[in-house]
Amino acid sequence: MLCVDVAFATDRGLARADNQDTWGGADAQRTLCATEQAVWAGNLSGPLVLVAVADGVGGLAGGGEASRLVISELLRHFQGWEPPEQGEAEVAREALLAAIAAAHQLLMQRGAAAGHAMSTTLSALLLLDGCAVLGHVGDSRIYRLRAGEFEQLSHDHSHVQHLVDLGVISSAEARQRPDRNVLLAALGFPGPLQPECRSFDLHPGDRFLLCSDGFHASQMAADLSLAAACSVSNKGVEELVADANQRDGSDNITVAVAHVLSCASRDADSINTAVLTSPERL
Repeated sequence: MLCVDVAFATDRGLARADNQDTWGGADAQRTLCATEQAVWAGNLSGPLVLVAVADGVGGLAGGGEASRLVISELLRHFQGWEPPEQGEAEVAREALLAAIAAAHQLLMQRGAAAGHAMSTTLSALLLLDGCAVLGHVGDSRIYRLRAGEFEQLSHDHSHVQHLVDLGVISSAEARQRPDRNVLLAALGFPGPLQPECRSFDLHPGDRFLLCSDGFHASQMAADLSLAAACSVSNKGVEELVADANQRDGSDNITVAVAHVLSCASRDADSINTAVLTSPERL
């Protein structure tokens, strides 16, 4: 049976007047959202566990509302949803894609009605009993710590990541550029939406770190690995936020840490693990 310890925390940081980040979580019995509390830790279990982080695009009116709407739509979409007995990885991937598309359309409609664009990043993990599905748009991130190996699973949809992919600049140079926050894709952006969405195997002991750029931009790779291994508790994630504020604090900060206690481990050959060997990350 799938059983996951999860902890969330969000903070407006030291320089921003408001917090445009939102986190969300769910299992078959309940839904949780940062609109109700800034910090939460506990156990989620059942046929599915959903963990997500969204960061409203700065400089646009309604960024905070956009992130809240997207997380609420995601939670609503999976309320009462159960994976099938056969082909669950592909069915779950299609379901997550449909939820992301619905959230995107909702932002487009609300933005048109309000007379201004509403956009947000989204990084989401749908955990099932033996596999996981990643859904991602923007520059929030998803990391995994497995058996001592730490890696970034998501790929930034940003201008500087595009330059890194082309070999024009290094990841170290990208971290110093003033345009490092310029996004190439986000929910609510005009034009076709092409989210990163794929499934991969899930093992007992896997740890995941989901975070907005206000957190990962303040950390080096070794620090992020330690963050993924932190205590999955209120105190653990509050300490991560405090550390990010101490290092920088110029942006909103959101983290979610998930530790898989038990699941039905599958043969990795039966799961789509493409893209795990990825280009240079920032």
